[in-house]
Amino acid sequence: MWLYRLLVSVFALWRVARDGRQRLAVAAPENGPHVWLHGASNGELASARPVVAWLVMVRPDLSVLVTSNTETGRAMVAGWDLPRVAACRAPVDLSWVTARVLRQWQVVA
Repeated sequence: MWLYRLLVSVFALWRVARDGRQRLAVAAPENGPHVWLHGASNGELASARPVVAWLVMVRPDLSVLVTSNTETGRAMVAGWDLPRVAACRAPVDLSWVTARVLRQWQVVA
């Protein structure tokens, strides 16, 4: 098990080196609590758009962080032009990076 975790960590850090620091959740968040939605594919993101639009409308106290696996997905979300919606690449799948996203973006449960 420890060997698997080591290999996954090395692969994830290699991807960070390739994709840039945004994958470590260093993007500057907007102030206030956020809801975090992730879409692995453009289809999932497209189907989540009505939910995000509804959430922005009914909860003016919350902002929405939408992450995607690809730059194309991030660009699609940015093109929605919805208020209080931030689009970022998904952080690498490491527990300490996820904890950092939850803390920096003040993600609410």
